[in-house]
Amino acid sequence: MKTGYFIALLTVLLSFSACSKPDLYDYRLTEQEKALIPFKGNEKLLFVSNKGNSMLFRGMGYEDRIYPESLGSSSNAFELREYLTLNFKNEDNRIGYIVGSHNFFWILVSIQKKSWVTGWPIKDMINGKNVDLDSLPVSGKTYYNVYICPSTSNEGDVCEFYYNKDFGLFRWVSLADTTVWDLKEVIP
Repeated sequence: MKTGYFIALLTVLLSFSACSKPDLYDYRLTEQEKALIPFKGNEKLLFVSNKGNSMLFRGMGYEDRIYPESLGSSSNAFELREYLTLNFKNEDNRIGYIVGSHNFFWILVSIQKKSWVTGWPIKDMINGKNVDLDSLPVSGKTYYNVYICPSTSNEGDVCEFYYNKDFGLFRWVSLADTTVWDLKEVIP
C-alpha cells in the first residue's frame, strides 16, 4: 500500500468534513482473516479436468489496501476498511480471492467469458462453523474442512465451488456439462 496516497486521501476527506473532529472507525483484517488466502501471490495453480483438459493460472501478487469510507453525507464519521485481493490469471481466465473487513470472503472465477462469484462469512470460516464436508478425497489427496457453495454465472450456468483453508479453491464442478476441475498442483 502506498502510505503517502492513503495519508493524502485521508487528509482531503477530513478537510471536507464538518469543523468538529470526525469519528473514525478502524476495521482492519486480522492475521487469521488474511490467512484465508493460503498463497503468497507468486505461485502457479495447475487445474485438470475429468475431460483431459488443463489450465495453468499464474499468481499476480497481493494487493492489500485500506479505504476510508464515509458513513453518509450527513455524518461526520468514517470507516477504514481493509481489503486483501489476489488474482491468478492465464490468457482468458481468472481466479480471484478477496478478503474484506466487511466480514465476507469472496472467490471470483472467470472461465471463457463466464463469471461466477461465491463466498462465505469470514467468522464462520475462522471458527470452523458451517463446514459442508469434514473431508473429501480428490485425485489421491484428502481435503479437510471443505466448504461448498453453488453459484450461477452471468450466463446462467451453475457451478459448485470447493474450498478449504489449506489449498484455497481446489475444485469446481459445472452442473451443466458435468465437467470437474481439480487442483492438481501448486507450483512455487
